[in-house]
Amino acid sequence: MMEERLLGKSTSWRRKKSKEWHKKYYQEHKEQKSVQAKRRYQKRGAEIREKSKKFRLEKKDKAVELFGRKCAFCGNSSRYFVFHEKTGKRHNSGGGILALKMPENFVLLCYVCHKGVHWCMSALNLSWEQIWAIGKKK
Repeated sequence: MMEERLLGKSTSWRRKKSKEWHKKYYQEHKEQKSVQAKRRYQKRGAEIREKSKKFRLEKKDKAVELFGRKCAFCGNSSRYFVFHEKTGKRHNSGGGILALKMPENFVLLCYVCHKGVHWCMSALNLSWEQIWAIGKKK
């Protein structure tokens, strides 16, 4: 290492050579690596999916507790809960995780109310604020 520095070869030169070598190696062994990855997923796929599902459910349960475990519209506490993003944007099914990160952007609704809110947003072209104002008048 000291000799390379004395010869004028810097660490960036080694990094560049290493990148080139890894790129070349990947291209030469692409199919082999793909087969290995598929085999590894077949062996551990069910385990990975189960851990992932458990993680998502734990996060969702924490978020439901944070929001009070009842629907913001009807007040029902015995139904299946869904997190609705107030902006109306579509998002992945990881609503519980997102709701924990940004609770001010989400509201907890039961499944029935959530469907109704989305119908109002799409069919009647109402915003979340308008729907919330109508729901509060009840």
